[in-house]
Amino acid sequence: MSSLVFVKGFLFCHVFMPAVFSFSKSAIGSIDHGFGKHDGGTLFIEHVHYVLDVEPEISVSTYDKIMCAFKCLHQSFCLSFNYDARSPGNNSCELLSKNKYTLSERFQPSQFFNHYSLMSPCENGPCKKGAKCNPLYGSNGYYCERSPGSIEQGSPWIKLNKNVVCFGAKNDAFGNFTVTSHGTILTMRLVYISGFVTCNNRTVPYGSHWACKKGSRIATIVTSAAKNVIFPEDYKNKSYSLVGYHANSSELVFPPRSKPLKVTNGEEYQIWYNEDFVNGEEFNNGGQTCVNVYALYES
Repeated sequence: MSSLVFVKGFLFCHVFMPAVFSFSKSAIGSIDHGFGKHDGGTLFIEHVHYVLDVEPEISVSTYDKIMCAFKCLHQSFCLSFNYDARSPGNNSCELLSKNKYTLSERFQPSQFFNHYSLMSPCENGPCKKGAKCNPLYGSNGYYCERSPGSIEQGSPWIKLNKNVVCFGAKNDAFGNFTVTSHGTILTMRLVYISGFVTCNNRTVPYGSHWACKKGSRIATIVTSAAKNVIFPEDYKNKSYSLVGYHANSSELVFPPRSKPLKVTNGEEYQIWYNEDFVNGEEFNNGGQTCVNVYALYES
């Protein structure tokens, strides 16, 4: 059994199980994942003597669990972490790009580790009939999925493209697709098929799925035919971080729009590489990424 630990900055109050950690913006400077906000902070839930048994993206030693949480907050891919709590001072901190909601079979009891996951509606087990709960980070939303592309709750993922959509990195080499079902779209999902893009053709073939290279911020956007950016909604004419995803993720799922997108059959949308879209320094860009496009409709 564990106690609930509420952390605001560096203040602790022991209440009841399970444990929740809140990190305020004032305590972490400019760190802002854009999700899990509570009074300007980020919430972690502590699972005592449990571990998410997956390969960590980064493994480091930290003095305590608070420093491990800060390490997680500094990495846009980090959705959870395992912390070896045996003795403070030099313990293993494993930063993970996975969460226990979609990999429940890997969430296991542990003699030495505690697991910390980002607060999500999935914590309450809203999905029925064995469906997995997928958090939509960047909002307080989720969807339930029995198998890839099959949604248990609400509207299903609808595939929007008939043919594979490919986009390049220079000379207006956007990929286009048309909406096949009218309605209101909450978010879109790009599923990687093949290829790569890069901001430096001297690194060919060492670009990445969605960005300049491995480790780079994501540089793939979705726009309307009129070149208005649709996803990500908070796009600022530059590459960006997307919580839970990195340059070589097998897919991108954008945070839901604050104002859902109303669409009609036949409307065109486009996928762009950022530097190509803004007509930046694209002369040495190269490559082409091919994807399938899905939309999650409001029920």
